[in-house]
Amino acid sequence: MTSSEESRLVDVILGSRESLPAADAINAFLPSRLPPEVLAHVWEMTESDQKGYLSRDEVLRSLRLLGWAQRGFALEEGLADEPSPLVTLDGQESPPLPVPTFFIAPSLSPTNRAKYEALFHRTGPEDGLLDGRKIWATMLKSNLSLDKLTHIWDLVDAQRAAKLNCTEFCLIMYFIHGLLDGYIKALPSSIPPHLYQEAEQTFVEKIDFPVPSTPSTTLVHAFTTDFHFIRASVDLDSWTIPEVVKQHSDSYFTALDKDASNMLHGDEVVPFLVDSGLPPEELARIWDLCDTGYKGYLVPDEFARSVFLVYKELAGYQVPMVLPPIHSSVQCGLLPEPQPRSRRQTLSDVEKPLLNKRWSELPPLPQTPSPASAPSPDVSDELDELKLKLEHMSQLRMKEKSTLNDHIAELQQSQQELLTENSELRIGMRNASHSMRRSMTVHTDKSNSLAAENARLKQQLREADTARENLREMHTRAMVEVTQENQLLHAKAESLASAMTSTAEERDVQRLVIEEMTAEIDRLRMQVADLRDTATLLPSAGDDEDLQRQINEDIARENRKLRSQVGELAESLRSLQASYATMVSRDDFERERQEGRQRVAQAEGQRADLQRRMDAAIQDNHRLRASRTATEVRGTERDLPPPAYEAVAPGT
Repeated sequence: MTSSEESRLVDVILGSRESLPAADAINAFLPSRLPPEVLAHVWEMTESDQKGYLSRDEVLRSLRLLGWAQRGFALEEGLADEPSPLVTLDGQESPPLPVPTFFIAPSLSPTNRAKYEALFHRTGPEDGLLDGRKIWATMLKSNLSLDKLTHIWDLVDAQRAAKLNCTEFCLIMYFIHGLLDGYIKALPSSIPPHLYQEAEQTFVEKIDFPVPSTPSTTLVHAFTTDFHFIRASVDLDSWTIPEVVKQHSDSYFTALDKDASNMLHGDEVVPFLVDSGLPPEELARIWDLCDTGYKGYLVPDEFARSVFLVYKELAGYQVPMVLPPIHSSVQCGLLPEPQPRSRRQTLSDVEKPLLNKRWSELPPLPQTPSPASAPSPDVSDELDELKLKLEHMSQLRMKEKSTLNDHIAELQQSQQELLTENSELRIGMRNASHSMRRSMTVHTDKSNSLAAENARLKQQLREADTARENLREMHTRAMVEVTQENQLLHAKAESLASAMTSTAEERDVQRLVIEEMTAEIDRLRMQVADLRDTATLLPSAGDDEDLQRQINEDIARENRKLRSQVGELAESLRSLQASYATMVSRDDFERERQEGRQRVAQAEGQRADLQRRMDAAIQDNHRLRASRTATEVRGTERDLPPPAYEAVAPGT
């Protein structure tokens, strides 16, 4: 869907061409005053096939993206599919929207404000802000022209935030409904302060506006607070004066009628009506319609009619040149109908009542005697005197009129300056509010970051303290175990050393015994051999049997002796074998002692490693404490109290 405004802008850029080359596109888009990187991104998003130019449809999509970018939106796919806020290009003249010289903003009724607020919450805001794309989609449904929708958007989102709060959303809906319903004829150049204040107030879904039993007598609120109250309470569309309007007008009449004359002259009513902000010509017309008989003053019912007509004008209703019958809901009767006046009687200025008052204060004309009863020269003198008085009064009237015009002009200028200053102050307050919110967000993020960092450091301190305590316990246990094992190994080494000493002595003795026994065995073996040789040489039978028997006995005895020696040798051999086994056990013990020494050395190495780890943990603990101190200093500089560290045991 393409709007007429977008088609016109595309026609202006393309002219008679069917496409837009890259160089011409740069010249066409630079007046948007967007950064070059944004323009390059727009080109990349629209000119996808790298053909070097933009077609008519791509130019349209580019203009839409530029319109979004000018209003602070991040460029995303899909933004160019629907009409966007119109892009502003320097040098491209667009048909100006009518801007009223004096914008009268009808009040934002509590009921409408409640409906707008409910619509805002139904649309799905996040953190109190509604995405601008959702709001723009809602605005497009109004079928207003893009010129008006863009004007409304720029009027409300002056900060180019691309997201609106509930107050700004209510203002957008207020202007849209005002244009659709006709009570807003043209959009203003800035938001009136009182309208922004009304949109900023918080309302509930149902509001009850009771009529006060005692009408307000504060004149300064007649066309501000009281008007908003009355417009929200009653229907100003009819031509019946509501009771609440009559009550308020009577209170104003009483406050203005200082001398209790039950009538108000122009110099008493004009300053009061000027506070309404209506143009002087409108106030003059309302005075003419209410001053029945053109007598120069207003009675209470006529004053009530004037207040009612001013309220209707402020509410956006057009007061006709000739009024229909106006009734009142209270016992004041039907107000008299205004009589048509001649051209001679009609004054175009609002100061006409002052002149009427001056004329009413003239002394009554003396009774003119008839020509028969008085001389004509006296009559001529009186006429001349009256003419002089009339000329004098006319001069006074012109002077007072000029003075009053100057006063009204000054009041209007002061009012306009105050409205402008009020609007600027409102915008400044809004900017300050946005800036404060951003600062609070940044401060909150920093606070959360510092809190998280403090918590992390606190956890690291706890872990470091726990690790240090564990290392200390492990070191203590290891030292105790190593000390005990060292003592046991020392005792065992001493016992082994003494055992080795005794074993060495026994081994030397046994070596000597073995050597002696070996020599003895060799000797016995030699004796056995000699005996065998002797036995061989003996005769098998001989004469000397006694000698043979004696020899046999000697041999038997010698054999027993040899057996006994052999047994002793066997016993000695077993002892030697046992000693050898003892020597082997001693060697095993020596190896065990060497292994024990190695374990002692290994335990010493483990103890040294544990000591190094404990020293490293202590250094980390000191580093973490230094980091915590620096963090506390930063937290103090940012007015952020750091978290308490009482839960963390101080390092020792």
